[in-house]
Amino acid sequence: MSQRITVVIAGLILLSLSVAPLYAQAFQLSPVPSGGHYVPPWFEGWYVNPDSSRTFSFGYYNRNEGDTLAIPLGPDNYVEPAQFDGVQPTSFPPGREAGVFAITVPADFEGDVVWHLNTMGRQNEVPGRSTSPAYELSYRPMALGSVPPSVRFERAGAEGRGVSGLVGSEKQVRVGEPLELTVWAVDESVREREAAIGIAWYKHQGPGGVTFSDAVEEADLEGRATATATFSEPGEYMLRIRVDNFEAADSTPADQCCWTNAFQPVTVAQ
Repeated sequence: MSQRITVVIAGLILLSLSVAPLYAQAFQLSPVPSGGHYVPPWFEGWYVNPDSSRTFSFGYYNRNEGDTLAIPLGPDNYVEPAQFDGVQPTSFPPGREAGVFAITVPADFEGDVVWHLNTMGRQNEVPGRSTSPAYELSYRPMALGSVPPSVRFERAGAEGRGVSGLVGSEKQVRVGEPLELTVWAVDESVREREAAIGIAWYKHQGPGGVTFSDAVEEADLEGRATATATFSEPGEYMLRIRVDNFEAADSTPADQCCWTNAFQPVTVAQ
């Protein structure tokens, strides 16, 4: 009996030794490559507006370290139905960017709003829809009182708030000439602890490179923030300025709060 047990144990050991290398080959633990990743589009969720229209929020995730991908509007970057196409980004800096643009549909709209984004030879699409309560977002203040800051392009101008934000009047400049940018922000959150207003500057759309210099990353005590943008090629551009209060404990992209997008169209001549 003991001899049979010994034989069985020896057989199990030999089997484990022969299988282990195959298992290790199939499930090797290796670092994730820093590049070569496709960029998936992201549906963040949906809001119900006071007029019963709905707003769909979209973002993306670029896992390519140090690589900003350019995907022009067209067959590799489009939104359906076509009436909503054209507001999505064409420039994708590295990282997870939540709520970079929004699409509002009327109350009687039926169906999905689909963002198609094809990168690295892979076709990706994400539907925006308001059928799942799990994806419903709220305009109400967060647990500690945070709400998205309001933003203006002029101190006494029109204001915007939230992912849909505000679109400014078109500016014009020539290639290589500095363009001065200014936004005014107010954090209307009611909370015990004040939070600084953070500012981030992005190229949202455009054919060439955009360099931001002297870019303020935090609004001053009056709510003012400035930057200078320089463009490498002529064409139509859209800049995005994200205004946030992420310093607050209840305000992060993962919470889908609290930031506001300000979009600045720019026409660049030769």
